Amino acid sequence: MFVRKTCYAILTVIVIALALTTVNAAADELSDELFPLGLSPSNSQIVTTSRIPRPISKIAENVTVITAEQIATLNAHTLADVLNTVPGIQMNHTRTPGSLPVIYLQGKSESHVRVLIDGVPQNELAGNFSDTGSIPAHYIERIEIIKGAASAAWGPALAGVVNVITKSPDPERKIGGSGFASYGERGTSDLHLDASGTLDRLGYYLSGNTLYSKGFRLNNGVNNKNLFGKFTYDLPSNGTLTLGLDYRDTDRGIVATPDPFLDYRERITARYFSGYLSLTQPLAEKLTLDLLYREWHSKLHDTQRNFADTGFWALAGNTQAVRGATAKLSWGDSMRSLVGGVEFEHAKLSTHGQFDTDWDLVLDTTLDDFKRMDRYGIFANGSWSIGALTLLPGIRYDRVSVTNDNFSYTLGATYQLTDSTTLRAYAAKAYSLPYALQTEEVQKVNTVQAGFESSVIPHLWLKGTFFYNIEKTQKLDLSVIPNTVTTFKYKRQGGEIELKSTPLYGFSLGGGYTYTYLTNKDTGEQVHNYPKNLAKIALNYSSTDLGLKGVLTGNYVWWNGAEGWNGHYNPVIWDISLTQKLFPASDMSPEIFFSGHNLFNGSQHYLDTVYNNTRRWIEGGVRFKF
Repeated sequence: MFVRKTCYAILTVIVIALALTTVNAAADELSDELFPLGLSPSNSQIVTTSRIPRPISKIAENVTVITAEQIATLNAHTLADVLNTVPGIQMNHTRTPGSLPVIYLQGKSESHVRVLIDGVPQNELAGNFSDTGSIPAHYIERIEIIKGAASAAWGPALAGVVNVITKSPDPERKIGGSGFASYGERGTSDLHLDASGTLDRLGYYLSGNTLYSKGFRLNNGVNNKNLFGKFTYDLPSNGTLTLGLDYRDTDRGIVATPDPFLDYRERITARYFSGYLSLTQPLAEKLTLDLLYREWHSKLHDTQRNFADTGFWALAGNTQAVRGATAKLSWGDSMRSLVGGVEFEHAKLSTHGQFDTDWDLVLDTTLDDFKRMDRYGIFANGSWSIGALTLLPGIRYDRVSVTNDNFSYTLGATYQLTDSTTLRAYAAKAYSLPYALQTEEVQKVNTVQAGFESSVIPHLWLKGTFFYNIEKTQKLDLSVIPNTVTTFKYKRQGGEIELKSTPLYGFSLGGGYTYTYLTNKDTGEQVHNYPKNLAKIALNYSSTDLGLKGVLTGNYVWWNGAEGWNGHYNPVIWDISLTQKLFPASDMSPEIFFSGHNLFNGSQHYLDTVYNNTRRWIEGGVRFKF
């Protein structure tokens, strides 16, 4: 029933988009900035998903790029808010803005998705989890997403990569900046201020952000803080030194369920710090050397108690420190390119906790553990264009101290069938690190993807991708103390279709549908509790003359929950955001905005009734430049 309804919805969008092309009026040209949901149809767009700048028409993987302009149209608060609008991605537990979320990318969970900020990994070691709800959207210049295996370039990236590229110093001014302030129901406020400029050879970008809310669900309040800085220095040798520093402090209620349902509440506090120092130095024509040193630190504390606060179920936490370095050489142009490099990473994970194993609200078991990991990697990726055909090979070898050595590869190709149609395909082997470094085997996937991207139909852009995976992944069982890790073999297959109409009178339609079918490879039985059907819809509007822009987004997910989980996820969740420039002719004009969330009060309980979604709420605010 759902598949039929979804197909009807997608066909309706296509019909409307095609109907728009028959109107006797001039349509705007394709513009990346006007495309909602991260749909970017420009084949000339340059991306760095293979660690070397390359036109998106010469990328074999399924890649999505989101720009700062698109993020501003959404008036998003965090990276999680932005990702939840992207076809193929579904965020779980996204209730109050800034909550602790979970990524699902084409049905695979967050433990297999590598999240980076300016190339610095943000995945913690205990569960390979990345806290995208604590990353502010305001300092993001663009997001490059690989949907599929990407270990040949990025190391532990079984399911894909989300690379956040932050804003850089303004090269044209000595000082400038912007501000953002919003206020909504339940005391929900988001305050952001940044300053940017260049003084002689020194450039700077400084950013501060606070996100606070009493919470739209029981015990789901949020208090997040962030400080960020990026400094660049132009060397006399035409090289560039860059220093980046990012600090995030979070205090968040996770969930609460009163007795006699589960008699449970949980709260997590966390601090994250990451920094890097990089050198980019041209050595010759088409040849560049890049050196990067990075650090990432985190400290997390998890408090679990009964609803009445009369006793504890658990007090747990962990401290993590990761140091790494990368050296790479890049050579080439748009026709041929090659990047090769070496990478080193040293990680330390310290876990501690007191647990109630008898369910009598008395902490009777203490567990402490300490692990180290060293990872050495060598990689090479390239491209070779012969007429309309581009070959895209890549290899990587990683030696990991806590597990077996790992070999990753990718072999891809794109073919420019016509000026408006590109075919792409690739096969790859990728891996992710084991949970909490507990086992001696990595998680692995062998994948094949094939697809196309075309604007052959006037005023309509289409992109389709088919994927087939054989996976050996792990599941962490949190119901027993100590936690256990079990390995499963899966077969995952499915497809994704994205479409977008060109703007007409400022309006454009976009959408995407992703279908994933997951079975146990050994038994052939269907696996549950993942987003099997996922649909994203958007109506975008932009008028330079009026200074008005906005987007209406719809999100439908069918979680394919197991029997007894009591999931409820029938409605489409609709959100709207409208932004008005007070003085349309001025680039420095303040903007006021209004956002309405879950407009029709739809009820989605995700996989169960504990993590039900936020009901309808509204907010407004102002954005300004100086």
